Amino acid sequence: MCLSKAFLIKNGREQLLLDSVCNVRMENGQIVLYDIIGETSSVRGIIEDVDLIRNTIIIRAEETQTKDA
Repeated sequence: MCLSKAFLIKNGREQLLLDSVCNVRMENGQIVLYDIIGETSSVRGIIEDVDLIRNTIIIRAEETQTKDA
């Protein structure tokens, strides 16, 4: 069975988002990750890379824009 680790890149840093990912979906503008035991994690961002050999998913977090005062 091939499960993946999902990593989030935010502010130039890579952090583990979810381990043992078995399903990835888009729901209401968010990337939703499901692991093998039913836990989920959702994030707004862009899937930058899915490597099926290394079993990794790289997601770049959506940057929030601030309004000038």
